[in-house]
Amino acid sequence: MLLKILRRGIEYELAMSTSSGTIILNNMIASSIDRLYEEGYLFDCPWSVKEETGNYDYELALTRLLRGGKLREQAKNGMRVYNDASHLEFSTPVYRSPYEAMIYDKAVEILAGSSAQARLYKNNVSTIKAGGHWRSVAYGTHGNFGLSRSWLNHENWINFSKLILPYMITRMLLFGSGEVMPVEKFNGGVVEGDKLRFVISPRALFVRCVSSIDTSSQRGFLNLRDEPHATGLWRLHDINFEANRMDFATYIRDIFENFVLLALEKGYYSREIKIEEPVKQARDLSIDTESFEWKLRSDNKLIDCFDILGEYFAACETMVKEEGDQEDRKALKAVESALRALENRRLETLINGLDWITKKFYLEEFDEEEWLGFSNQYSYIDQGSLFYTGKPVNSASFFYPEDSLRFVEDSLGFEKKKIFNDVAKALLEPPSYTRDHEKTQILTGSTEEKKANWERVYVGEEIYENMEPFSSEKWRRIE
Repeated sequence: MLLKILRRGIEYELAMSTSSGTIILNNMIASSIDRLYEEGYLFDCPWSVKEETGNYDYELALTRLLRGGKLREQAKNGMRVYNDASHLEFSTPVYRSPYEAMIYDKAVEILAGSSAQARLYKNNVSTIKAGGHWRSVAYGTHGNFGLSRSWLNHENWINFSKLILPYMITRMLLFGSGEVMPVEKFNGGVVEGDKLRFVISPRALFVRCVSSIDTSSQRGFLNLRDEPHATGLWRLHDINFEANRMDFATYIRDIFENFVLLALEKGYYSREIKIEEPVKQARDLSIDTESFEWKLRSDNKLIDCFDILGEYFAACETMVKEEGDQEDRKALKAVESALRALENRRLETLINGLDWITKKFYLEEFDEEEWLGFSNQYSYIDQGSLFYTGKPVNSASFFYPEDSLRFVEDSLGFEKKKIFNDVAKALLEPPSYTRDHEKTQILTGSTEEKKANWERVYVGEEIYENMEPFSSEKWRRIE
């Protein structure tokens, strides 16, 4: 099964609303993490930053600053829960299927909503009015994919960038989270303007170049930060994922992204489409929420975005036909259904399936001055996500999980009861075939002082290491 080849996971940066200063905000984040420990979701186990090579100085300083370096960050379901630059962040365990992507996405929402010490939002921007102008700062949802280092490496990076760039721009039509924000000016990592408008992809407004190592100001469509935490793999750090809440969007994003990356690696897709002024054109595409023309300029002519996406899809279709199985073909059909509906501008059929479309139709019921309030309330995470465990509670969020889940049931054929059971299980358990699963067994079985990270566990004087994310049996003791 092609969908089970790539190792992947997602990092979620969540915005916590408070008018207090940074020190109080950091303490509130620490209190949220403490609450997860008290409720039994975290081990009494600090995160070891020794192997965080790209972020070592920052991580070390943060652990010393907060709670005297004793923050518990290792969750029993394999997640890491931590403070990253004064926002609460969840990193999922590694997984290998779109279904798991959807299940652990909801596990994040439940854990976040149950622990938050202030209002918490799953979105890509935080927008305020200051000095008479609107200002938006970015929050990230980062996808991570383990790709063969013999194929994706520094020597092949430029070629890889040229081949995948058109996909990185046009995919927003499928996976844009939709947001209300200013669009006129980019200034030092902040987007500013005198007026708010609805955009398809908020992340597109913060991209400044094709490729960079920066994740906070000079962001690229592609990010060079590696840190694979595994042998023989390059970690593709996709910093421009969107903070989707719709289950169908999360599900098909995992499918299409995996198939596109595999099609590139296996040579099924090799055509370079040169996009002129990609940063500007991505912005223009994102703000086109009325005319729906959706075209990009290449070699002095306009190309329909669905012709571009269609080329990637055709390569995936060929690959699945030659190397895939029935489950791969079924998964690709789900992507095709959304592509065809968008191409034919049948947007109404994707309400409660794709986030930006759902938000757009909801916003039509509000006056413009109410748009930002609605958008924020859609992103608001509270205990309403417990719906996914079969325990519905009152919620103040404008995201309605029952509508999202009904779309998944109707379009993908999943049973609600199975989803409820699997989400409840995902709150406390990582996938059984992963090193995360065995790591939690090691941590559970020891009463000695311990620390952990993605590939290592420190128990007393002993060190255990596993450099293969998809193996629970390769943990070895090292000297």
